[in-house]
Amino acid sequence: MLETNKVEDATVNEYVERPEEFNKLDESVERTKLFHNDVYENDIKICLPTRIGFSKAFMSMVDGIKWGWGFTNTPKETSKYYINEILCGCILCLTMLPEMISFCMIAKIPPYLGLQGASFLSLITSIFGGSPAVIHGVTGAFASVCSKYLVENNNVDLLPDGIERLYICIFICSVMLFFFSYFHMSALIQLIPTPVFIGYCNGLSIIFLRAQLHNLKNPYTHEYIKGHYLLFFIIICTLVVLIVELWKKIPKVGQKIPSSLIAITVTIFVEFVILRKFLHNNFASFKDVKSFTVGDMFSFTSDKAKPTFLFTNKDLNFSKVEFNMDLIKQVANMFTVLLVEALMVSEVIKDMGGAECDTNETIFSLFIGNVLASLGSAVGGSSLLGLSVLNYRNGARGKESGVVASILIYAILLFGYSLLNYIPLSFLCGIMITVFIHCFKWFSIPIVFFTFCPGYIRNCHPCMSRKISRWDAFIIVLVTVLCVFVSVPNGVLTGIILSALVYVWQSKSTFKFEIFYDRDTDTKYYEIEGHLFYASKKMFTRLFNYENDSSTVNIVLKGKSTLFDYTAIEALTSVKQQYNVNNKNVTIHGLSHECIKKIAKMNHLCKQIDVDLVKVEAPVVPLLYKPLQTIFQKQRTIRRKMSFKIKKKKKEKVEENLNDIEQP
Repeated sequence: MLETNKVEDATVNEYVERPEEFNKLDESVERTKLFHNDVYENDIKICLPTRIGFSKAFMSMVDGIKWGWGFTNTPKETSKYYINEILCGCILCLTMLPEMISFCMIAKIPPYLGLQGASFLSLITSIFGGSPAVIHGVTGAFASVCSKYLVENNNVDLLPDGIERLYICIFICSVMLFFFSYFHMSALIQLIPTPVFIGYCNGLSIIFLRAQLHNLKNPYTHEYIKGHYLLFFIIICTLVVLIVELWKKIPKVGQKIPSSLIAITVTIFVEFVILRKFLHNNFASFKDVKSFTVGDMFSFTSDKAKPTFLFTNKDLNFSKVEFNMDLIKQVANMFTVLLVEALMVSEVIKDMGGAECDTNETIFSLFIGNVLASLGSAVGGSSLLGLSVLNYRNGARGKESGVVASILIYAILLFGYSLLNYIPLSFLCGIMITVFIHCFKWFSIPIVFFTFCPGYIRNCHPCMSRKISRWDAFIIVLVTVLCVFVSVPNGVLTGIILSALVYVWQSKSTFKFEIFYDRDTDTKYYEIEGHLFYASKKMFTRLFNYENDSSTVNIVLKGKSTLFDYTAIEALTSVKQQYNVNNKNVTIHGLSHECIKKIAKMNHLCKQIDVDLVKVEAPVVPLLYKPLQTIFQKQRTIRRKMSFKIKKKKKEKVEENLNDIEQP
């Protein structure tokens, strides 16, 4: 049995008084949910039910209903907070309507199904979710996946082919989201590196822009518009982009009135007053010219505004759905999209300074919202990146804004559905272009470009010196290309796998060693520094000279060297066996307690290893081998000392010259 000395830290239980300025919490921190990180670490560990029990794990999922509201904060929020949340909800509703309609057109889904699903989903996720100020609905990535499995019907009043298959996939994905939340697996967001996130945003924004080509088609002939039709489409689209981008910069007024409301008002005025009234009556060449509207693509009527129970909907026929590998692939793609977007958006809002979020509660709320939306014959979705960022920047900090927005969207569907038919498609295209402008990570273009440029080009200007790892730049480009031309889930998963492989390869290069020989005791020391695992096994096993080494060999693991996996332990065992064949004694020193536990659990698999907890001080003897890196480091230090001496002499000469000039 191995006995280890337990070292207790006397400073653990000591109480340290903090200054008063550290105890003053700002408003955003006061609204933060209090996590019991001293007991559970939900954001970095998985399989929580195995630690706290299955019933408590379920209760922790529904705990989101208790916090994030103004009346549950400490101290209680004032009326100013609720007024701000209501205004943010109104702005969010006006911005959400055109974006949801655009995403539904990308997905080939009737817009009323997307708006119904957005109202259900936003309401449920605001109540049960763990991410305040985050909005949910039909997202761009979800729409891009749906478009591959749906076929538009020539009759606009009929549902697209494959909608039954979509409902089944959403229901299965919702069940998978429940188990994902129950086992607290949202900690996997830590495996998504920043280059993958940048490539994901870039690829998604390009998909948005490419999907706008659909709005350039005549909804009746399905041919691209030309001539005056195309000219007025471009004019209105450009006008919308300018209004949305420039209206916010107007002081006071631009912050109170949403730019999307001004843009849609101006667009409808230009379309129905200037174009259809003035130009039609005064110019014969513009008599038949007009912009197509949402009503030409999908008509909103009173019977479509109300939700219909899924199993009583006469337009659906689930008997023709086949359960095969294509359905499994569709479920896998949708589940990946729903999950990745929910995790990423929560992290983005958290990094912007928002309240602490529990992504497991958010995923659980997505499970409830998507199930209810599917039962109401609506289409659910996931977290909306652009709208969530907009909502947070407008000042929303709680869940009330999402509730207000969902209620207003459903009210417009019930009582103002006829107005939605008059929205021009050029307005929707302009809104999506602004989404593309803000979603695309423009800073990544010069960084990626200059990363692959040689050093003498980057040294030409300070702006060109921005550089990241070439592997990171390659991952950004690869994820972007795969998201656009293959699929968003494949792009994200490929980026994660490639990033992991790059990290493993670079971790292998940190493996270092030094060899010492003590002539007095005829002992050879191998000092190992770095992680020993499957990637560094070959370097480790080739290090030793089994036949020519001395009779006594000590392998010393320095610093925080660890045995990561079974391959590392098997490598140590094989080294021990090789020395035993040559009748030489080998002792391994410096194993950490975790490594000893691994060896003890493996029992008879590691009988060849003799564990010694006492770290051996290697004697100062001439090196038989010295890494080239050490020699290079010494050369660099010598050069630095020489350059420092030269600079010092030059400085002394300049001071002497100045003294000579100052003297009369």
